Amino acid sequence: SHAWGASQVDVYEFNSPAEEARYRALIAELRCPKCLNTNLAGSDAPIAQDLRRTVHRLVTVEGMSDGEVRAFLQARYGD
Repeated sequence: SHAWGASQVDVYEFNSPAEEARYRALIAELRCPKCLNTNLAGSDAPIAQDLRRTVHRLVTVEGMSDGEVRAFLQARYGD
């Protein structure tokens, strides 16, 4: 049996190593709205999983800049 938890890493594909690095930097910086002292990378809350998926989509599919990703999430979830 596999243990699912905060140590679980979401498996996403990226168009380039630079894109993956941006994604990792963003989820390390951005805070989980549910557990304010935890970043998205370290939270296993469902909202954090959703937000990691969203950040991945915004970076890889939508082609947003880091600033645009921050603005999008801030508009939707607040500070």
